[in-house]
Amino acid sequence: RLVAVFDAPPADPAELGARLTTLVDSFSGLAVGVAHEGRPTGRVPIAQALTASLADLAARAGGADAVVIDMTSPVVWGTSDAAHGPGEDVDAALRVAALDERARGAGVDLAPLLRALSAGEGELGAALSKTPGLSPGMAAELGRELRAMRRRAGERGRDTAGWHRYLLESRAIAHARKLVAASAHPAHLHESAHEEGFGLLARAFANIYLLVIAFDGPFSELHAEAATLHALPRIERLVLSLPPAPAPVDSGGPDRRAAQVVALRPRARRQR
Repeated sequence: RLVAVFDAPPADPAELGARLTTLVDSFSGLAVGVAHEGRPTGRVPIAQALTASLADLAARAGGADAVVIDMTSPVVWGTSDAAHGPGEDVDAALRVAALDERARGAGVDLAPLLRALSAGEGELGAALSKTPGLSPGMAAELGRELRAMRRRAGERGRDTAGWHRYLLESRAIAHARKLVAASAHPAHLHESAHEEGFGLLARAFANIYLLVIAFDGPFSELHAEAATLHALPRIERLVLSLPPAPAPVDSGGPDRRAAQVVALRPRARRQR
């Protein structure tokens, strides 16, 4: 048993608990023979440890968010965003990034509009009406897109800064997918991007996964690389320990299943 003692009640017990879990998991394997009855097993503990590891990497690298995606399927295997919802896959991120690009082209920041929508429909209407450069038609279209985006993302208590990170992560995923499509050897992808108000570091691992760190501005590539090299072995181990992703819910589009890893059992011999 590991016990942490504080002088006063901590401000964010959930975050400290996640970091403590990450610390404990780093000693996994030292007590292989010990059984813990009633201890929860399966996807949730591993996913929580991966979220904490990605959050720690993002903080060490100076990034806004870190995420692990699949090279070809729409699966998001892990993200440092604790408010990540089940409907937020790569396809959703691509749609969000496209809408964000259009909005930025018109000089519109979507983060405060999404925060206003969280407060209610009336708040969104007021925020749209006060946004300069929006025609009534574009405001109505933007409102529809924002509502659909929030339904996929879920409420999950995001503030304006949280929605800003969500938009950055979606933009980074879209950029990383373009890098994969343009690469002759995506399994060895190792790229960075530096743009105004946006940065990205993408690194492939285990042949089919991509670790992506999103930045909200200029960043030290050397510092981010060092943090990534330190964190990647643990992140890779956690990702490979995750169970198969479930098939996505049919949304009327083409029949496509998420990437899956299935353990094959040897056939039993027939008795003659």
